[in-house]
Amino acid sequence: MQIDFHFGMIYVLSRSVGFDENISEKIAWASQFVDDCKEDVKILDENGNKIEHIVTAYNAINPKNFVFEEGFEVWIPFHFLPGGEGESLPERLVCKKASENPNANTILTHYRVKGFNPVYLGILLHVIGDTFSHENFNGMLSRQNDICEVEPNSKKKITEKLYIKILEFLKRELKDVLLDTFKVGHAEAEFRPDIPYMEWSYTKEKEKVPPIKNLERVEEGLRFIYDILIEEAENNGYSNPI
Repeated sequence: MQIDFHFGMIYVLSRSVGFDENISEKIAWASQFVDDCKEDVKILDENGNKIEHIVTAYNAINPKNFVFEEGFEVWIPFHFLPGGEGESLPERLVCKKASENPNANTILTHYRVKGFNPVYLGILLHVIGDTFSHENFNGMLSRQNDICEVEPNSKKKITEKLYIKILEFLKRELKDVLLDTFKVGHAEAEFRPDIPYMEWSYTKEKEKVPPIKNLERVEEGLRFIYDILIEEAENNGYSNPI
């Protein structure tokens, strides 16, 4: 998902269940900030102590994307919530959509123990939203993410962005040297999983996956998040839908 979902739709849903403009904006801001926080920032906990290593995303060409440990610090907890299924660790780390992911309920329960907090809620909703668009990929540098024959191809205007050009150059010119470089998350699918209107497909382990309709994933994600927001609003005295 991108800013249209993480900020725009989260704000609209928050307002629709009864949160006022101020609370709704905090929830939506925190949700989007997960994608925007690409450098260490000074954040203090409730006791005034600085929290270290607050980075929740990296630019596509940042070398830290390819550091094994960064998957556990950044991509797994904030963007590719593991489903916990399978025999091997890479299999258990594969992201599953929240409606079929027991870990989604786990993090929601942990959040509610602390009580209502719009910033924490926004971060949680970012993680939840990404489970629908990032389904079947994991947040590690892993062969689980190895796909090919991705369609449609990258001929849209959005691919003119510099980082897309760089990725294409590296894949074309340094394929043998950087064989596993692009097996982080959905990097080999580029932007496709995050564009709401896109329909796409790919081949994995010589098998063509069924066509993916992102809009269906978006709609399911919105319904799941809407239910969370309704409960939060009702439980905390904000239930006054516009």
